[in-house]
Amino acid sequence: MSIKNRLSETIVAITTGIDGAVSIIRVSGDRSLEIMNKIFKPLKKGNFKPRYMYYGSIIDDKTIIEKGLAVYFKNPNSFTGEDIVEFHIHGGFINSQKVLKLILKSGAIQAQKGEFTERAFLFGKIDLIQAESILEIIESRGELGLSQAVNQLRGVLSNHINSINKELLEITTITEATIDFPEEDYDFMAEYNIKERVENILDNLEKLSNSYFEGKLLSQGANVVIVGAPNVGKSSLMNILLNEERAIVTNIPGTTRDYLEGSLSIKGVPITLVDTAGIRESKDEIEQIGVERVFQKIENSDLIIFLIDETHKKDGKINFSEKIKEIYNRFKDKKHILIQNKSDIEKLELKEVNLKISTKNGIGIEELKELIYNNLVGENFKSSEIMITNNRHKVNIDNAISYMQNSLDAIENMLPLEFVSQDLKFALNQLGAILGEVTPDDILGNIFGNFCIGK
Repeated sequence: MSIKNRLSETIVAITTGIDGAVSIIRVSGDRSLEIMNKIFKPLKKGNFKPRYMYYGSIIDDKTIIEKGLAVYFKNPNSFTGEDIVEFHIHGGFINSQKVLKLILKSGAIQAQKGEFTERAFLFGKIDLIQAESILEIIESRGELGLSQAVNQLRGVLSNHINSINKELLEITTITEATIDFPEEDYDFMAEYNIKERVENILDNLEKLSNSYFEGKLLSQGANVVIVGAPNVGKSSLMNILLNEERAIVTNIPGTTRDYLEGSLSIKGVPITLVDTAGIRESKDEIEQIGVERVFQKIENSDLIIFLIDETHKKDGKINFSEKIKEIYNRFKDKKHILIQNKSDIEKLELKEVNLKISTKNGIGIEELKELIYNNLVGENFKSSEIMITNNRHKVNIDNAISYMQNSLDAIENMLPLEFVSQDLKFALNQLGAILGEVTPDDILGNIFGNFCIGK
């Protein structure tokens, strides 16, 4: 049964983790207050006032099964826009399940994944961007990503897209009116600066589209892969960047047979750091498999760190081994930096390197973090700017850009206004889909199906 077909039902779910000291059970729907009156007896008798917290007993057939707090939110002034009741009880899986079963027996049904948030969307409390931002807040891996998600929940991105949508709707209306009064022809279009306004919308949409890479980095993080020959210091570099002994470091070549991963944050950007197996010719089957996995990790990386030392010098130039050269040539068009390690013992002068470091003495490590950050998000990055972090938004915006470009081409080539109007309306539909105004049920199901139960 789809959630839309369940709106007449009252739903319930545990909204907190099972190991906490306090468990919160949320009930939403027309029967919420009825259920509260049936199973909860406050210390002081009387009608429940909205937004007041009451202490009392939870009763199952005259038997007290728990003591705790309860609060009632009257519609439409609640998260979902329906009547909501929350029970705050002692934590623990058994205790929470006992109260949950009582509520189910009293007339509620188990909530599905994301059903509370979807009801908030369906009842107009939030738009689809804000609904998706709740999941991004929960899954945020860094401070900047969290900040962007909070801004989206506040409606910053929604308001920006709504303003573009409003302007586009006005342009479409004028175009339609011009079709209805053909004697005005393109003079009517010129009078309202339609061409310039279409160009302005295109510019705004392209800025949003171009913000996606940086926005995705903030919300989902970046994959940074360290690549190099055995014993060049990859594992040491990983350990010092993570500030922990994540990888085993020895003088024996091939110590790392598989890749290792660790997480860190640089200026609020979450990064998954990957230490790969040393790249060399080897007959060791396990080592060969590890090297093959390096290629897979590099394919999916956002930045590659090619690490070298004094063994890579020949006639004053970098001299990669055949295996490293193969990887470098294959992936050199991806974002990458060339880092020279062991600068504390070498006097190697190579103009091609981006930075010299020493993992042994910690030389250049802070500069390396700065270099990684700048290569990922750019030196002029401003986290306060409006940006998109969701692939669904990116697809819809790119589609809208394509339709807007078609409209602009039609205007410039003086094609019949029906061509202009049609693509403008297609673009409107794409922006409406971002906000959830024209979103099919299967897309909604996919979005809210990613939430946990209780949200």
